[in-house]
Amino acid sequence: MVQSAAIFASALLVSVLSASAAIVDYPSAVDALHPTHHYRLDETTFGAVTDTGTNPLAAMHEGAPEVGAPGVPLEGFGSTNYALFDNDAGGVNLGPGSSFASNVMTVAMWFQAPGGVQVGDRIFTNNIVRLNGGTEDSFQMVMTNGASGWSMAIATGNENPQTPETMQLGIPSSFLNVQDNQWHHIVAVRNGDDIMDLVVVLDGVDITSNLTPTSAGWGTTGSNAHLGVRADNGASEHNHTGSIDDTAIWLNRALTVEEAQGLYNAAQIPEPASVTCLLVAAALAGSRRRRES
Repeated sequence: MVQSAAIFASALLVSVLSASAAIVDYPSAVDALHPTHHYRLDETTFGAVTDTGTNPLAAMHEGAPEVGAPGVPLEGFGSTNYALFDNDAGGVNLGPGSSFASNVMTVAMWFQAPGGVQVGDRIFTNNIVRLNGGTEDSFQMVMTNGASGWSMAIATGNENPQTPETMQLGIPSSFLNVQDNQWHHIVAVRNGDDIMDLVVVLDGVDITSNLTPTSAGWGTTGSNAHLGVRADNGASEHNHTGSIDDTAIWLNRALTVEEAQGLYNAAQIPEPASVTCLLVAAALAGSRRRRES
């Protein structure tokens, strides 16, 4: 009986180890979808920011953010995950905004926002200008002032006032306040100029139908794309006050809702070794009970 239990446990171990090969962590899940750009933001020294996407471009820290800050504390990121604490002082200069713009595109990122926004803080912007009647590929993700009625806005244009309001949608504060100092995962999909074709998946939930048009006009500064700021070196009042983590950009590709949900779920997955130990322990305990009965 003891020998049978050992054989059973060994067989289960092999099975679990094989299955664990299919278990992916969050960064691996992102890479499996072949993003154009992928920034893990794991740097611990100020300077170059690594891009592991299919078309990597040189990116640099700018202003005075805190690098090597605590990152998303989920098991799908492993035990040592770092983030960028923008701290209303800086972020990442991605390069020319035109290199981060397409009619259809997706941005997936983790952010932590403590609130206290004075104007409109950018967590992503390609700083492309699109006014009424324009077809430029503008895209911005904004933390809004708490008094605005929205906790976050996403824009495919910059006109103020818009005619009609087809450039900006927001997450109503009455529906959800994302400025709660907790980590959130967002996937925003630009499906052309009309903001009504936008798709937003937040923390694994498709909230597209809950978005409402905003009345503000989210402007631009300069011509570079950024994470965490709107202007080069954070030289404006539009800097993010919280942190950002693993960020990916797909140009000319709209992730599906299911793909976006798969990314969020990948962050929740325990490390394979932990799963293996738990299942093998359970198998041995089960065989022990059978011997005693």
